[in-house]
Amino acid sequence: MDDCISREAKDLVQKMIGDVFQSSLTEWYGLTGMRIIATRPSAVPLISIQERLLDQVFELDDHTLMHLEFQSTREPNLYRFFEYAATLTVHYRQPVRTVVVYLNKVRNAPKRLELGSIDFRITNIFIADKNGQVVWDRLRKLPPDAWSERDVMDLAFFPFMDDPRSQDARALASTQLASTVAGETGRLASALIIGLTASLVDPKVLKSMKEVIRMNDLITELEREAIERGWKKGLAQGHAEGRAEGLEEGEAKGRVQGRFEILLEVMTARFGELPANVTTRLQSLTDPELSIVARNLASVESREALFQLLDDVN
Repeated sequence: MDDCISREAKDLVQKMIGDVFQSSLTEWYGLTGMRIIATRPSAVPLISIQERLLDQVFELDDHTLMHLEFQSTREPNLYRFFEYAATLTVHYRQPVRTVVVYLNKVRNAPKRLELGSIDFRITNIFIADKNGQVVWDRLRKLPPDAWSERDVMDLAFFPFMDDPRSQDARALASTQLASTVAGETGRLASALIIGLTASLVDPKVLKSMKEVIRMNDLITELEREAIERGWKKGLAQGHAEGRAEGLEEGEAKGRVQGRFEILLEVMTARFGELPANVTTRLQSLTDPELSIVARNLASVESREALFQLLDDVN
């Protein structure tokens, strides 16, 4: 069960990084001149990629791609990153910038690979270079309802910053502080912390962290909020489409499409890639039927139960 929750937490982190922190992500990492406008699937054909701590692919406003990867250990060379960047370039037909975020106490790593006519370069970000004591002293004084996106990211990465306390102690302290932050902001902070630290802290500490934030309730609530963001995204899309084909009809189509997309993302995060016929079935549902699925999704615990839920919706 713990492993399952950890995978769900990591999936939620990826979703949140793309959807919630899009505007502040590059600024927090100090990546000047980069602005994210969309996410892209990180799984591409033609290459076998081992499971990583986290990785994400974003489209930037200059129409290049940014491959963001988290590393808990020092990468000895850049061949793996080069292979992935080359595959992304061929698949999407767009230039790729590779950004590697190093966690734990990694402070130096290779950033260039010379291969004859190919000169491959990446950007390394070392979280251990950040002063954790200064960050912690500032965060713990913030009122519960006054947290910004930057504050949430500071707290999520605090367990990997320079600080005299152990990583386990920092992770637990971060979780405890996140539990005092108001509303969705606090839930986002908690999920980020769990997703980043789940495979790196002592299992006993991880258990305590999950108890502090009531992990199962957290996942259910974040899924609900993600679905609501999809509803709003669909409504905004519908307004745009409505100008071209009639406002009421355009809003209706955009709302349904937004609900379908976010439900599919949540289902895939929880149950893995879905069969084509299941995706088609979900896409064929009406707006009220999608609402029924959304209300009942939190209680679904298996792929079989999910398929049954879709079959039962009329």
